[in-house]
Amino acid sequence: MKKNVVMVALILLINTVLAQVPTNVLQKLNIVYTIKNGWEGKLDFYQQNINKKAALVVYIHGGGWVHGNKEAEYEKIKVFIQHGYSVANIEYRLAKQDPAPAAIEDVNEAINYLIKNTTVLNYDVNKMVLMGGSAGAHLALLAGLQSQRKVYNKRKFKVAAIISKYGPTDLLTWKPATDARSASSAWLADKKNDTTFIKSLSPVNYVAKNKIPTLFIHGDQDQTVPIQQSETLYQMLKSQRSPTQLYIVKGGKHGNFGEMETAKMDSVMIGFLSKYLSKK
Repeated sequence: MKKNVVMVALILLINTVLAQVPTNVLQKLNIVYTIKNGWEGKLDFYQQNINKKAALVVYIHGGGWVHGNKEAEYEKIKVFIQHGYSVANIEYRLAKQDPAPAAIEDVNEAINYLIKNTTVLNYDVNKMVLMGGSAGAHLALLAGLQSQRKVYNKRKFKVAAIISKYGPTDLLTWKPATDARSASSAWLADKKNDTTFIKSLSPVNYVAKNKIPTLFIHGDQDQTVPIQQSETLYQMLKSQRSPTQLYIVKGGKHGNFGEMETAKMDSVMIGFLSKYLSKK
């Protein structure tokens, strides 16, 4: 009985998403971008069915590196689809499947797959945007700021812009990453006290000579990831004269900003991308 209920719920969820996607967008769901020890890394690709190559938003879900899935993220990516962007909605290994640095390695593998298949997927490789929320924002920043270094990736690549929604930027100062009482600390597993390793996973340590336009979005009442995490990296990028912007949601907590504030946030994101991608 329970299996039937779950199956019905899943079918309803899939049908709801299918009904929301614009008719001029091609859906390529559950593309396998990598296989590691029997685990299949998958992504959903929403392709603009147009003659010219569209800009691409690579979206990474949150969940403290311990939970979350791509299937629950459509409401967060639909604004980009509606504004003419193609979107790759990716999944990665969670801590229970494989601890750090597995997640960032998977994100890079997904990006490598997308770059190899730019012609088939019909997007502009010079207009690739990395973004995510919470832990997904951390992974987007890490992949983006490391894109010209071979840290957790086998090759360098170009990133047109990064959008970080309330993500941690310094895992040494964000206590849930290393506090054994926190679920998120499972991602660092037995390396919670390895300062060198933790620094290698912290976006704040990859600022030098970065010129990637970066937008930070954060609620000033966020108790999960304090706004100081975004402010610190924002100021560091600003000091290096990197194009960056910090959008503060007044009274905002950790996401779920409400209909009105979400609409404002969406407008800021689209305006930010329009400004910087038009120069590419």
